[in-house]
Amino acid sequence: QQQQQQLHRWQWPAEEKGGRFPETASGATTPAPWPAMQSTSSPSGGGVEVRSVPSAHFPTITAALAAPCMSSTSPLLVIRILPGTYTERLRVTSAVVLVGADAAALPEIRCIGEDGIEILGNDASCVLRRLRICSELQGHAVSITDASPMIEGCELMGRGGDPKRGARAGMTVRGSCAWPIVRGCRVLGHAGAGLSFSKDAGGIVVACDVSRCACGIWLDSGSDPLIWKNTISGHRGAGIVVRADGLGRSMWNAVLRNGAGGILVESSR
Repeated sequence: QQQQQQLHRWQWPAEEKGGRFPETASGATTPAPWPAMQSTSSPSGGGVEVRSVPSAHFPTITAALAAPCMSSTSPLLVIRILPGTYTERLRVTSAVVLVGADAAALPEIRCIGEDGIEILGNDASCVLRRLRICSELQGHAVSITDASPMIEGCELMGRGGDPKRGARAGMTVRGSCAWPIVRGCRVLGHAGAGLSFSKDAGGIVVACDVSRCACGIWLDSGSDPLIWKNTISGHRGAGIVVRADGLGRSMWNAVLRNGAGGILVESSR
């Protein structure tokens, strides 16, 4: 729990001064020149290891995730991703921060595999921040199973396709131990739901823009997230779908211009 709190409040020094990186002599705003590997201290006093991608040591995000830590004390691992396009299959099973280096140019991760970025298990209390995550056709952008990550300031992009029952959501959350925080994200263009919660999953979706999917948010199988202060619009189906065995709380959302209405409560069938 202490490590999870440390992950969620981690910020780059530049972010603490207004969310921008230092300016160069020419006036252009660019990421600070971090080396490929660096050990420093975290805001709470623990160790932090920073890895830059791409670099000589870590040409890919997969390589940065797989390499052992420099210290045996298992410090907080931060992977700083420079602007560019990365076509990779990513599986996260540990506490790590994946952060885009430049808020003005999000790095684009093109997922390999129908599950997108997989976040698995109680140890995967990771942070995804300032990333553009693109799914395969009819695939997930992010799959969360029994994990509690924070996903902040990201774009979860689908590739369209005809909507149909059972199509994969942009982000799927499953398991009674799943409790993600999804904040300030854009989710659009998925053949299934924008976000789907099932199998007793919880979590918070706050200040997100969910649009142009088969439906906005799908809740079933005992899931019970908080849907708060989001814009859910422009879907072919309903804005929010709650099946008979789904729970959830919806507060202060703008749910508008959806093809099958704002909120649809349907029986299990």
